[in-house]
Amino acid sequence: RDTRGRGLEHWSEPGPDGVREGSSNHYALGSVDTPYGAVHVAWTATGDTLDEIRVTLPRGVVGEYVAPGGGTHRLVAGTSHFALR
Repeated sequence: RDTRGRGLEHWSEPGPDGVREGSSNHYALGSVDTPYGAVHVAWTATGDTLDEIRVTLPRGVVGEYVAPGGGTHRLVAGTSHFALR
């Protein structure tokens, strides 16, 4: 397990989901406090391929998610989930 940067956890060896060292399965999660509340982001990947991303925005906040392929998605308060595979 690595902790990099503010509020980011990256697991690529034994973690809460049982991922083993040397595995090609990875996930990261993090949060950033803003004046409007915390923004949370989590993603999972297999090898170099992003499988899913989940973004949670506080009430009254909107945003935009730009997918790896270039598509954009409007984010609104609450949790947005994108399955990419």
